[in-house]
Amino acid sequence: MPTAETLQIKLDHDLAEILQTNAEAQKLGLSEFVHHAVSFYLRLCEEMEIRRQYQKGYGGADLTALAREMKDWEEEQVWPEAHRFRCVLHIKKKLLDSKQTFH
Repeated sequence: MPTAETLQIKLDHDLAEILQTNAEAQKLGLSEFVHHAVSFYLRLCEEMEIRRQYQKGYGGADLTALAREMKDWEEEQVWPEAHRFRCVLHIKKKLLDSKQTFH
């Protein structure tokens, strides 16, 4: 596990207050909240850079045919949250079915 490093930073009062309020609302310590916020920001910057590079490489391409072809597959996509939700529903149903069997 990487070692932690202590940083000392100056924030204006309003920003520090907003950070503290949000940390408390999420039941996190201020350090942990700032860690999550900075990590999220850095991931967002990385995604924006990838999008910028993609746009630079493919921005002028005519993707209309590809969009039409993919339209038919949009409903076939499985997103992690939707999949997890379906798994939970399936497990709950199995549990309910098994309770009905034993009673």
